[in-house]
Amino acid sequence: MASQEQQVEQQPGKDGPEAGQQIDKIREIIFGVQMRDYEERFRLLERQLTDRTEQLGKQLAQRLESLEQQMRADVGRLGEQLASEARQRGEERDAAAAALRDADTAIKARLEAVAKGGNEDIGEVRDVIQRNSADFHDALMNLSERLDRALAQTADTLEDVKVSRDDLAGLLSDVARRLRRENDSD
Repeated sequence: MASQEQQVEQQPGKDGPEAGQQIDKIREIIFGVQMRDYEERFRLLERQLTDRTEQLGKQLAQRLESLEQQMRADVGRLGEQLASEARQRGEERDAAAAALRDADTAIKARLEAVAKGGNEDIGEVRDVIQRNSADFHDALMNLSERLDRALAQTADTLEDVKVSRDDLAGLLSDVARRLRRENDSD
């Protein structure tokens, strides 16, 4: 190092490219180790940042997959629940219709018995039949309306819970853009 400084001192009048080269050599001798150390540190930081970004991307993909699977399971479960409830309502409607048919049959049998026996006033029996038929009809209509409302409410609930494919695609596109920006800025 002392010999280089002596060479620079021995040639004081040079200002050309040789002087610049000598200054670069001196700079390399003085700061070279530190600069190589900084470069190595920057490379290490860049490698760590790239690895961490990849890890975060994989974690995000796993979380999104898990969320999608959970949503599919929830939608499937709600669909099964809706189908089960629809079957149950159908069975109740069929049971009510069967009860109405049984009542109608019983009323007709009673009417025939009255007509044969002639002991009761036909008008009174007819009124009873009409009232019973009207009551059964009203009960059946009421049950039908309740079943329709419950089925519509369950369908609405399923629609509210279900995530559309467009929303999921938008979410994934947004995540991809953010990851791409993060990778580009690094």
